[in-house]
Amino acid sequence: MKTFTRKLILTLSLLFVNHVFSQSVFQKTYGGLTSIGYSLEVESSNFVIAGTTSISGAGGQDVFVMKTDNDGNILWAKTIGGNKDDFAYSIKKTSDGGFVIAGSTASY
Repeated sequence: MKTFTRKLILTLSLLFVNHVFSQSVFQKTYGGLTSIGYSLEVESSNFVIAGTTSISGAGGQDVFVMKTDNDGNILWAKTIGGNKDDFAYSIKKTSDGGFVIAGSTASY
């Protein structure tokens, strides 16, 4: 149970929007209570979520980026940040297949 509380909490209700209807793809909660997902990028049949967490990382709030498959299973996850607060507010896929994150930092 302790391992579970160290993971990121994100309640995701992802919507597929097609001018006429909306359909929930999945809804899951990951980890503890001090994390927030701010941005979602759709990549093929996967989702990349960026936000902030204080559960793991260097200290304070840290940027958290996670990729899931279409069923919400975590493919990879990463925390980025220094000893103060760092936030990711937006994530976008780049033309070379990577991602760019916009946010703020008090660590650097």
